[in-house]
Amino acid sequence: MARWAIAIHGGAGVDPNLPESRQDEAKRVLARCLQAGVDMLRAGASALDVVEAVVRELETDPFFNSGRGSALTRRGTVEMEASIMDGRGRRCGAVSGVSTVKNPVSLARRVMDKSPHSYLAFEGAEEFAREQGLETVDNSYFITEDNVGMLKLAKEAGSILVRSVPRSNGHFIATQISSELTSVFPVCSSTTASRWPGRTRAARWRGRTTTRAW
Repeated sequence: MARWAIAIHGGAGVDPNLPESRQDEAKRVLARCLQAGVDMLRAGASALDVVEAVVRELETDPFFNSGRGSALTRRGTVEMEASIMDGRGRRCGAVSGVSTVKNPVSLARRVMDKSPHSYLAFEGAEEFAREQGLETVDNSYFITEDNVGMLKLAKEAGSILVRSVPRSNGHFIATQISSELTSVFPVCSSTTASRWPGRTRAARWRGRTTTRAW
């Protein structure tokens, strides 16, 4: 049986003024997602399948700002990006400017596995998602009351703001240790509130051992 290791983190840090109850909630969400990955690895799932599934969990939970609960652009819309890398084959896939794909990390994996490219953005990424049959939703699905409030604060301050919760960029590492070393590094992010539409960053760092958060 292959040995494995797994790690997850929810983003770039914690606001020191964040109530302890919110910090505890962040830890509970991360523990739940981490346990899901542990269970899959114990059942023999591949590292790629594990990290995609766990980041999908982060994308679905509105507590973090990847997927549902994403930080809003200055127009009040959501634009997300995601990337995934398979260290064994030195393969990667990434997407930016995604606004209707429910789970951007799955689209990034499809770019890696099913396209001749390593990176797609905006309408090209959306079209590829539809072609691949991935689930899409209205942009309003991703918008939460918390992030509407953060956008309002950002506009009042005349600046971009990091959401006042532990920021989740869906950072996740799963390693299987057997005859071959398989390391997989995905990331999903919506970056910062009140940024200009079209601004991307996280997914463009695909292929690096350390993925930048925003």
